Amino acid sequence: MPWLYQFAELSFQAQEEIRPYYQHYVTNVSKAEMAISWNLALLLFVFCHSIKPKKILDLGSGFSSVLFRLYRRNYDPQCSVVSIDDSPIWLETTRRVLGLHGLSDERLSNWSEFIQENRDAFDLVSYDLGYEHVRCENFSKIPSLANEGGFIVVDDAQWMDYQILIKRARRGTFKCYSLRTITLDGWGRYSLLLVR
Repeated sequence: MPWLYQFAELSFQAQEEIRPYYQHYVTNVSKAEMAISWNLALLLFVFCHSIKPKKILDLGSGFSSVLFRLYRRNYDPQCSVVSIDDSPIWLETTRRVLGLHGLSDERLSNWSEFIQENRDAFDLVSYDLGYEHVRCENFSKIPSLANEGGFIVVDDAQWMDYQILIKRARRGTFKCYSLRTITLDGWGRYSLLLVR
């Protein structure tokens, strides 16, 4: 993955564009320790520019929903973004924030409805849905949501139970790469990259 070697240079360019949105989000919408980390936000934005996904699945609405729709609006209007949450209240918060920034609030949906009705596979999946128990309970459903050759970014990989689940599930299903050096934040959170 050549883009990883250019991450520092590419992220420098992305910082200027997304910093005002991130600062607004962690000041007015959610605490920084609850939102995706600044490091992960940069990684996801650079990743979009590098792999140019046509179908993005945002599991766990929030700042990632702003980020993906910002990418769509400014760089690839043909890109489809679907944002899912297990909390109806949080979906409405996300809808409000997207409206505030003039970003599309189409394709926001509840997790239980989405997982029953979805027939799509995605180029990029960001998995940051709910709390630890929700993610552990639903992890087995996640790999099949990515296209063959698709990418899944799994946040909060520091959770030991989560790591065990991922190790068990990955045999023959996907390759797993640690993004710890790029995404580690002050709360000890970091991400993994799964390639299907």
